[in-house]
Amino acid sequence: MSAASLRRTPHITAWARALTRLIYPKEIANEDYCAEWFLLPSQRLLNRVPRFAEWLAERRAPGALAYFNARTRWFDSVLRMSPARIEQLVILGAGFDSRALRFADRVTLAFDVDQPEVLATKAKYLSAARAKSPASFVPIDFSSQGLEQALLAGGYRPDVPALFLWEGVTYYLEAARVDAVLELVGRAAAGSRIAFDYVTQAFFDGDHSSYGSSQLAAGWRRIGNVHRSGIASASALVARHGLTLVEDIDVAELEGRYLTPSAGPKRRAWGCFRAACALK
Repeated sequence: MSAASLRRTPHITAWARALTRLIYPKEIANEDYCAEWFLLPSQRLLNRVPRFAEWLAERRAPGALAYFNARTRWFDSVLRMSPARIEQLVILGAGFDSRALRFADRVTLAFDVDQPEVLATKAKYLSAARAKSPASFVPIDFSSQGLEQALLAGGYRPDVPALFLWEGVTYYLEAARVDAVLELVGRAAAGSRIAFDYVTQAFFDGDHSSYGSSQLAAGWRRIGNVHRSGIASASALVARHGLTLVEDIDVAELEGRYLTPSAGPKRRAWGCFRAACALK
């Protein structure tokens, strides 16, 4: 991704989480109370008029807010369904992720892995909020350093089971780099798991017929053709690396679980995404 896109993406995710907490019924809103710490001034201003902000977001990127909200809730659920104690939590492409802080009582060691400039920005926002994440920051320069090398330098132990959370990343990577991450998880200790979201191969090949997909594709083109890969079969993909697929859900399932309040309308999310979890 370009430097400009890299800087923008964590703020967009934080804004979507913060906004949906304001506009969605509590029963379906995500629980990331930290998201508001990471907003740009313009985003804070928009959130003062949340219904207008929602209208604007849905006009420009229909399905985006709902997807970010549902995705956040699904990844939180993966963590909650983990064993009572998670020995290692590895958050890949961490951005402004707050799970190491929000789930600190369940995690022994946590690692936020991202590019140095992203982690430096995150540290500034945490300091301004007078908050301290228990995660160890693991900076990585992909041009000169491998993921395993960076993790080992940061204190990660491959002989201890780990939960890898890989949210909002796979589609920005070439297929070979997706394979490289799954290969690392395949070498992790027995009982390790990885959760990730992805876009379908059909979307990557040009089928933009699902809800919000044409606008998403156009948006990705505008910020530099950042879309790099899709996945045809999550089961086959993880199996190549010695992993067993335990969940693979589409957007209809995400909408049913996380975007359907007991009263009021169901929210619609980007239709080209899926979320998967695999076990070592």
